[in-house]
Amino acid sequence: MSPTPSGLFHDVPIEDLFFSTTDAKGVIDEANEVFARNSRYERSELLGAPHNIIRHPDMPGAVFKATWDLLGAGHPVCAYVKNLARDGSTYWAFATIVPIAGRFLSVRATPCDRTARDLFESLYATVREAEIAARDAGASAREAADVGSEVLGKALAENGFGSYTELQLDLVPVEVTAREQVCPPLPQLPDGSKTARKILAQVTAARSSLGAFATDIADSLTLTDTLSRDLRRLGAALAGLDRAVASAAQTLTAATPAMATGSTMVTYASDPVADSADMTVGAVGRLGPLRPTWPHWCPSSRADSARCATTSSAQATNWLPWSGPASTLRSAARSLACRRRRSGDTWSLSRPAPRTRACPSARCRV
Repeated sequence: MSPTPSGLFHDVPIEDLFFSTTDAKGVIDEANEVFARNSRYERSELLGAPHNIIRHPDMPGAVFKATWDLLGAGHPVCAYVKNLARDGSTYWAFATIVPIAGRFLSVRATPCDRTARDLFESLYATVREAEIAARDAGASAREAADVGSEVLGKALAENGFGSYTELQLDLVPVEVTAREQVCPPLPQLPDGSKTARKILAQVTAARSSLGAFATDIADSLTLTDTLSRDLRRLGAALAGLDRAVASAAQTLTAATPAMATGSTMVTYASDPVADSADMTVGAVGRLGPLRPTWPHWCPSSRADSARCATTSSAQATNWLPWSGPASTLRSAARSLACRRRRSGDTWSLSRPAPRTRACPSARCRV
């Protein structure tokens, strides 16, 4: 018969590390005395018992479902777990579980970051409430766990985590850092035996490596957050750019032709990069009037008009003149388009082909 929560709590000592191993069905086949002491069971009572013998009724089934799904896929799991001792008292543990040759090893210690633990307790309460409501509506335990999984996944997504695996990447460095702060320093054994000094040296090296690993994870998460923020800003900027280009395109479409009789015209090869750049400059930067998509007032007409192809005003109908200064963005876009043409790239457009030949002047081509 499972114990009933008494409302009492007991803390796992900071120096306690307890472990257990289970088979694929969750039956305990090994445990240490520290586990027995904190769970208030005899070690002989734990061996051969299902691991959920210490499950607290406040723990949602969705957490255990996520745990077994990850373990079944060969992934390790870290989690804050609220446990129920034999005497009805409650104790918390930070569990690290890894699959090993068809079995599962779970190593637990007291949670050192109480703020994180309290946040998870609140999250578990929300998920568990949804599961209890599902059970009251007639759902099975498995179905209720599925309902809880949906609530858990939504809560994780709202806090920026794509999965429970991503959440664990935050848990490990938080716990390791908190443990480093509260754990007593390692002893010094200048006069100890050779074996004791060797063990202490290995423990010190392992502790140092773990601390460095946790620091690396924390730095990586910080960098990830920075990149995510920058990507969001870039996305917002590109959305504004897209709106500006669309607005410019509408302006060009709706504009009234203003062409002078006998105007000198030249034609550029179709260049969507330069087109978009010009439209963006005109709509956002206000750097000058927009140029048309293909025909242009020939910038060389004042100096070397003899080298430019000409068209009549009738042929130039429906095109707008460009008289604004060339911007850095426009020049860069044209240069890029020119390189693409030289490399043999072609643009696939639904626009009509140019009606006049290209201007032979190098100044008109770029």
